[in-house]
Amino acid sequence: MKELAIITGGSKGIGKAFAEGFLKNNISVYLLARTQSELEKTQQEFQNKYPDLEIKIASIDATSQGDVEQVIDEEFSSLDTLYMINNAGVWLPFNKETFDEDLDSSMSINYESPKRIAEYALRKFDGTPKKLYLITNLSHIVFRDFPGNEVYKPTKMALWKATSSQEHQYWNRNNIFFYQIYPGVVASDFAVEEYKKGNFDAPTSLESLGDLVADLALNENPTNDVYIANFQKDVPELGLKKEDIQGITRIYLTKDFKPKEIQRINPEFDIVDWFEKN
Repeated sequence: MKELAIITGGSKGIGKAFAEGFLKNNISVYLLARTQSELEKTQQEFQNKYPDLEIKIASIDATSQGDVEQVIDEEFSSLDTLYMINNAGVWLPFNKETFDEDLDSSMSINYESPKRIAEYALRKFDGTPKKLYLITNLSHIVFRDFPGNEVYKPTKMALWKATSSQEHQYWNRNNIFFYQIYPGVVASDFAVEEYKKGNFDAPTSLESLGDLVADLALNENPTNDVYIANFQKDVPELGLKKEDIQGITRIYLTKDFKPKEIQRINPEFDIVDWFEKN
């Protein structure tokens, strides 16, 4: 049985972490991103760690219609199971001088492209014996409000609505599965520095996201919607207290964003210590 994970924005950051989550579980990956040099660097790193698995790469802009679709077509005949990870995205801070331009470009990357790719994959796999796991990287901004996200939030809200509509349309298919991930702040140079300044919530580790995406695809889960973050405060929007969720925690959500199950992964996680070691 051939399984493959295709990951947009797969050369670094969250996409790279997602890829490693699959590789740890003996599933080959196909990494898509715009920068060839970054793809080649990641490919070599993974090939050294996972020599028995196939790591393919392609320099592709997910906003270019037909490019990701061509990769799906090329792999389709040999696949039994595809994990399609819509991860590529961009966060732009609010700037009143460039708001219209920023919103247009963000909508293209964060909403229009993943919606188009998902719809193509769904139509391709519908009515076949092949399995499709459609995994969408959203954001906790969908159900939480923070200043400075006037550009970012509308794009992720639009993608969430589109994904929900697709899930409703294909709900009775026994070969198509939907999963939505809502990460909090994720570790990067910028995020950790902003956290130190008190501007951002505590970031979660990249490894925690890689482990989550593999668990979603390969195991039974309380729900198909998961909020994961490094919690250091109450989350009033979900009625949760810090003492119940502190550290890296998965919160499995119902479709109306009510907590169904809480899994504390690393209650003692220290992002600054982790970042210095990585």
